[in-house]
Amino acid sequence: MMLQNESKGYAPLVNPKHHRSRKAFCMFTEFLMTLMFVYIGCGSCISSEVTEKTDNSSLNNVDTARMLVIGTAHGFAIVILLLASLHISGGHLNPAVTLAMIVTGNIRVGKGIGYIAAQFLGAICGAAILRFSFGEQVAGNMGIHNIGNGMGIFGGIVLEFCITFILVYVIFSVGVNRKGPSTFAAIAIGFTVMINHLVAIPFTGASMNPARTLGPAVVTASYDHLYIYFIGPPLGAVAAGTFYQFGYLHVFENDNQEYFTVQ
Repeated sequence: MMLQNESKGYAPLVNPKHHRSRKAFCMFTEFLMTLMFVYIGCGSCISSEVTEKTDNSSLNNVDTARMLVIGTAHGFAIVILLLASLHISGGHLNPAVTLAMIVTGNIRVGKGIGYIAAQFLGAICGAAILRFSFGEQVAGNMGIHNIGNGMGIFGGIVLEFCITFILVYVIFSVGVNRKGPSTFAAIAIGFTVMINHLVAIPFTGASMNPARTLGPAVVTASYDHLYIYFIGPPLGAVAAGTFYQFGYLHVFENDNQEYFTVQ
């Protein structure tokens, strides 16, 4: 999730003259961080299922305790992985977020496409490593995303649109906005991911991230309703990014208003 646009940037870890090397480092970071995110996220689904000793690995049938485990694992994973990557690649870890950054001009198209490819590949590798680590029998469905509890296809798309809109709105507010509280950006974004999980796990699995959905789907060959997660999150991300970039940032670009004050 991009916490700085390219015009701001952090100090590069490599000499700016070696542009290709820097670009490769950024893409590899997106690959590696997304791999770790899927490993941790799907791993929490597996471990919580084993701990509860249930035979149902679907995310649509979970009790409150398991929801807290899964939501917390995903949220805190985002916090630590953002802190580990935002100064290198911007810490997207999510094709929907990268798409929003491309549409709003916060990342070049070519680089953004490279990020998306790296994220999808990282997600698949992370799921494959996790399945190998636990074994096929224990890994089960690895917390794949699907609709449940009476949720229809349209409702699933709308729910994923909404929770992704919330996530990307927060990302732009605390990260892309130069006046946002960027020091706490990783924490704010991680907690948003966690809270959205607590809202949506029983209904869609709370994806917000097409890569998180695709990784375990490919490894387990489970593609039911996969298209929901390639419609809702990207649309929600682009809508939030566009709204914030060309709405709030355009209106308040030169505003010196302090926090909690009204002028």
